[in-house]
Amino acid sequence: MFESNDKEMLQVMVDSLSKYLKAAGRISKQRFDELSEYNGLLWLEITKQKEILENILARLDSEVGSDGENVTGEGNNKDSNGSNGSVNGPLKLYEQMVDYLKKQNFTELHWVRVYSVKFPQQDFNDFEIKYFEHKDLLQEDKNYLLFGNASKNYVLRRMGNEIVGDTNRCFEYILSFWNQLK
Repeated sequence: MFESNDKEMLQVMVDSLSKYLKAAGRISKQRFDELSEYNGLLWLEITKQKEILENILARLDSEVGSDGENVTGEGNNKDSNGSNGSVNGPLKLYEQMVDYLKKQNFTELHWVRVYSVKFPQQDFNDFEIKYFEHKDLLQEDKNYLLFGNASKNYVLRRMGNEIVGDTNRCFEYILSFWNQLK
């Protein structure tokens, strides 16, 4: 179906912009400032474009959901049973992880604060969990959790009362992190 192809292509666009923003958040403050000075780092514009694409995808999901069809590929962006109880669990885990990270030291970048904690994994020695918090309160809906290292990472983000992104993989890391802390 044509709409299904649109959804797939929109998701590819969102994923690509996410990777760009992740990389931009990891460069040194000096390079970040230098790129910003020459308009080479269009953080706000790219973030806004990503948000627009995500809103279109969410609208398509809700339209498809009302027709009773399921055309979401992997279905890892949200819980398919739609019950209120299932939404609270992921939201609670996400918020607990954010609360924990916000008690850690942070790195001050131009538009965001990056809270992080090292969490070595068997496959990733330099694995970290990071929370990117926009300083501008109007950009609060663009905050996200990042799990991984420079070469491979996964992202979670809160959209209203929903958690979207690489939910399966990220929630495994969160649960593993809490188990290791105990």
